[in-house]
Amino acid sequence: MLRWFGGAGYAQTMRVFREQLHLPLLVALFAILVEFFGGFCLILGFHLLAIALALIVVVKGSGALSVDRILYEHVRNSSQAALANQISLLT
Repeated sequence: MLRWFGGAGYAQTMRVFREQLHLPLLVALFAILVEFFGGFCLILGFHLLAIALALIVVVKGSGALSVDRILYEHVRNSSQAALANQISLLT
């Protein structure tokens, strides 16, 4: 988030989530904030259960709330649309 250790930074991460993955603003913001602040709070020992549960939802996913599933569906739909567009250009 702060471009530490060669990271992309908040603005670039949000741009990728919004423009390339087409995630809703709140989902993208939730993922970024939980990943960033969740790690610090776990190290410091604050609200361990709540933070651990939020990290589980972001990292592993939980049914309909799965960030992994949302990302997969967006990438799959984008790939299918791009393939259909390429096929239409060839015909």
